[in-house]
Amino acid sequence: MKSSPHFAGPWLLEQGVHNEEGVVAMGSNFLCANGYLGYRGTFPHWRKESYVACVVEDTWDNADGTWSELSSIPNGLYFRVENAEGKALQTSTAPEAKSFLRLDLEKALLSGSMDFDLPESGRMTCSFTRLANISGIHLLAQRIVLSADTDCSIIAVVGIDTDVWSLNGNHFATLAKAQRATNAGPGIDMRTGQSGIDIALRQALLLNGTKPKEGTNFTIQEGIMLRPFHLDLRAGESVTIDVGVSIYSSRDLPTPQEEAEEDAKQFLEQGFDAIREEHEACWKKIWERYTVSVDSDDDAWGILNFNTYHNVIATPAHSDHLPIGARGLSCQAYQGAAFWDQEIFNLPGHLYAQPETARRLLIYRYKTLDGARRKAARLGFEGAFYAWISGDSGDELCPDYFFKDVLTGRKIRNHFNDWQIHISPDIAYAIRSYRIATDDHAFTVGEGAEILFEVARFIASRVVWLPRKGRYEIHQVLGPDEYHENANNNLFTNVQCRFALTEALETLQRLKREQPKRLEELTSLLQLEEQEIALWKDIADKLFIPGIDPTTGLLPQFDGYFDLEDIAPSELAGRLKDSNEYWGWPNGIAFETQVIKQADVIQLFYQYPHLYDKETMRRNYRYYEKRTQHRSSLSPAVHAIVAARLGFADEAYRYFLEAGLIDLYNSKPAISGGTFIGGIHTAACGIARQMAIQGFAGVEAYEGGIRFEPALPEVWKKLSFPFYYHGNRIEVTVGKKQARFEHKGKGKPIQLLLPEKAVELKAGESVEVYL
Repeated sequence: MKSSPHFAGPWLLEQGVHNEEGVVAMGSNFLCANGYLGYRGTFPHWRKESYVACVVEDTWDNADGTWSELSSIPNGLYFRVENAEGKALQTSTAPEAKSFLRLDLEKALLSGSMDFDLPESGRMTCSFTRLANISGIHLLAQRIVLSADTDCSIIAVVGIDTDVWSLNGNHFATLAKAQRATNAGPGIDMRTGQSGIDIALRQALLLNGTKPKEGTNFTIQEGIMLRPFHLDLRAGESVTIDVGVSIYSSRDLPTPQEEAEEDAKQFLEQGFDAIREEHEACWKKIWERYTVSVDSDDDAWGILNFNTYHNVIATPAHSDHLPIGARGLSCQAYQGAAFWDQEIFNLPGHLYAQPETARRLLIYRYKTLDGARRKAARLGFEGAFYAWISGDSGDELCPDYFFKDVLTGRKIRNHFNDWQIHISPDIAYAIRSYRIATDDHAFTVGEGAEILFEVARFIASRVVWLPRKGRYEIHQVLGPDEYHENANNNLFTNVQCRFALTEALETLQRLKREQPKRLEELTSLLQLEEQEIALWKDIADKLFIPGIDPTTGLLPQFDGYFDLEDIAPSELAGRLKDSNEYWGWPNGIAFETQVIKQADVIQLFYQYPHLYDKETMRRNYRYYEKRTQHRSSLSPAVHAIVAARLGFADEAYRYFLEAGLIDLYNSKPAISGGTFIGGIHTAACGIARQMAIQGFAGVEAYEGGIRFEPALPEVWKKLSFPFYYHGNRIEVTVGKKQARFEHKGKGKPIQLLLPEKAVELKAGESVEVYL
């Protein structure tokens, strides 16, 4: 088996013998998670030096005084095999020895196997199957199967490893053996030091399908709470050890110890097979909504499945008060918190598959609205300035000093947390997308309206009025391209702000017509007056939007962009003195050049595909694409979608592969500017479905229905997926010469806007489109 990750069909990801450099990426790629907890894809006998970790949602704690991050808790699935004298068996180095991991994406099951040398002769095989239960999110389960090619006496050691991998320090002020635990295994109770969160872990164990005999003692060695089992194993026979680990915190309920105890007992009653069956049944229902199938001769379908899997398991779909972390639950990088990625990249991956999940993510933003208000007030503004890095409360988690200068060791003052203002209108943009896709009137006039009004209020307090020019401008910001801080009139930011104001005003008019009492409630709650509303309209009408240069046809990313040094990213890289240097503001090598970190003007084209004519977008795409470094994982997918829409077919597919394989090929650095940023790139995973749906199928929801303008890659024969619109399931199939839309719902007819005409798609009927 190959030592690099590869697909064995569209639903199986495999990796053979690993190398030390690839351990971080392997643990992330083969992650088992369910939106509540994430257990990295590692072998059972590995410890923290191999980046073993179990990260639990909603357990934010600050251990080092700088970084508030999710807690990495003790490893309740630790397992090793010893010889009869208690010495750990060594991994076999024989040429025929097996060592592999296999992730079944369809069933969300990780399996693996590793061979160990026995003391005198022969080998033992340790195989395992692991799941993070999606039907009962507080449970991890693992089955170990031991077999040998010769008779042997061994000690099977089941344990809880308390010496964990944690990025920014030990998060537990107390950590002790539980006083109450199941009679089949130990437990750990812990409390975080800064946040005071209680976390309970209980372990339950079945040996060959039954509870083990009483009286086996627990021992503690090197931070591991161990339970040894002395076994005599005959050649060709096997022993099965099933372990269930139940995890609760006081953020879930007041008595996490009792609930963890009950779940552990339930594991003993149900057994591994029954839990696995329920888990697989739940995943079958998930894939019925999320699957985008591709008929091609390459790994495109597998790439889409892999990325969709990771978007789903990173999302706390069980909750409406938790975010999607930028690295999900694959590690603690980026603090398990939400960025703008959540609304612009992750949310669309759910919106047209499971709209209720998208709604929960927006409710999260409503529940953190007070945190956004606090941030705005602290910085001298009004309304809602959302946190650039947002956890459970919505208060800003982004530190002032995110990176350090690796040449001097001095901290770099970045302004992600106070100048990157597009986060607030980004959320307004997501609210509009949700409204168009779902027609959820209750949310629009309820939580959505309040967010929109507070975002509009913030923008009105942030713009500056220039009397001599007779216009409003927005100064001292940074757009999606984070290398160029302290910019004036970033095109993307200004357009987003104008859009947010317009959406707030249109929502206000809709409330006047349809829900006057609700409008009265909101105006009273927010103390909203006509004078303020008039100001919003004035800003929307007079906000400066940088225009197209009549000579070059180019749009400036921000004021003065074209005055900067024009140099290619590859040539600029030659100026580095250290490969880990941060390229951006204030003294990075890219700051005074036109080299940009990621899509910025092209990001605008992705979100507003009809704002400019195609020739303008093509000209600007060609200009900015050459100057984009793609340091951010968000960038290639945006380029793929825009390139597909503009007819750059080969380029679009190249970027599709680059975006879809970012994690599998481990193409992004784990460390930047001295800060660990490894783990799964959940935003790139989230937008993967949209590369296929919005980019290649050319399907998007708009105010009046569904647009369709396909650009299928040459190597794809057919693309099929469900698309949920206004509560109706539309099954879409796009081929080379024709496409089919089938309305599986019971709702109203849907307007299907084709390149040359509009047709009506009625419930229970289908429409054939010849291309």
